[in-house]
Amino acid sequence: MGYLTVEYFRERFGDFEARDVSQVGADVADADPEAVRIQGAIEAASGEIDSALAVEYAVPLSPAPSEIIDICAALTRERLDTFDRRDSVMEDAGAARVRLQELADRKRLLTCPGGVAANASAGTFGGVGRVRRSGWQDRRGLRYGLRK
Repeated sequence: MGYLTVEYFRERFGDFEARDVSQVGADVADADPEAVRIQGAIEAASGEIDSALAVEYAVPLSPAPSEIIDICAALTRERLDTFDRRDSVMEDAGAARVRLQELADRKRLLTCPGGVAANASAGTFGGVGRVRRSGWQDRRGLRYGLRK
């Protein structure tokens, strides 16, 4: 499951942009190949996000924080823009990767929709313990497997 839906992508960038980047003409068949291509790009972008964050967080993040949705939208758009390689799309994706790396390196704070910090001292996101380099911690803050 991706961090975006095809409908959200079309809403955010518009139908014209969705058709333009997915290289599908205005006459879309009943099977909607445009939506299939967009969904594939969403899944690939979500996988990239999960891979980057898996070291510090329990993935997939659910519910997804707005920053993760923004990053996923930029990476999805880049994956779909394979023919033109527009500078603005590439710059947005590059900035999204920088933000993603900062989240993975814990240089940025990731907040969940409820306003609770994902990488707070309790080390939880949505009640699920995050992976730590020297062990893990449950939602009550109890530590297990820590080195002395």
